[in-house]
Amino acid sequence: MHKLSEEAFELDLMKKCQEELGFELFDATSEVIGGDSSTFGRQTTQEVLLSKNLRNALVKLNPNLPQEAIDNAFYFINQDLSVKTAVDANKHVYDEIIKNGVKIDFKDDNGINTTDIVKVIDFDRPENNEYLLVRQFKISGERYNCRADLILFVNGLPLVFIELKATHKHIENAFNDNIAHYKKEIPQVFWYNAFIVVSNGTQAKFGTITSKWEHFSEW
Repeated sequence: MHKLSEEAFELDLMKKCQEELGFELFDATSEVIGGDSSTFGRQTTQEVLLSKNLRNALVKLNPNLPQEAIDNAFYFINQDLSVKTAVDANKHVYDEIIKNGVKIDFKDDNGINTTDIVKVIDFDRPENNEYLLVRQFKISGERYNCRADLILFVNGLPLVFIELKATHKHIENAFNDNIAHYKKEIPQVFWYNAFIVVSNGTQAKFGTITSKWEHFSEW
């Protein structure tokens, strides 16, 4: 394999994901943040959810639920989880949002209090979900601004975090130098994380937010 720089590898991987998996692509170096013209609805770079995409998905996947149910689910998903540990926040998102949808109280069309589930991801028909692969997504923490190489957003949720290295570099560096730093400085993006991928083009491994390097598995 020819040697590729990190940027060239990013672009090559994006192209393959589009052609072979049908993912939508976006280069976040051109993202507009803040105001009504915000690309994804983000008002600050501390936000990691794509609110416009999330709302659209909730409406699409729950056509029989009233707007109040959609709004309540949206606010539930957007709640601040910083008081929790990273592991507890991640478990909360999986258990209460991703796995079975969001259990929400609302008034039905007759004004009667009712409870229902707002679906966030369609596991039965995966083609109903939106898969958006974003490169150089800017995220701010308390001390640093970071740009993630690639993040796969499913219905506006940052489920897959991908860290890449140039093809001539060892991928363990991506974990030791970058992933560890990101988990410390921008923990909010990992609240929603399903798994982390590191690759240099010739080798790829994946793990979870709690995985030590020796527990990352071959892709």
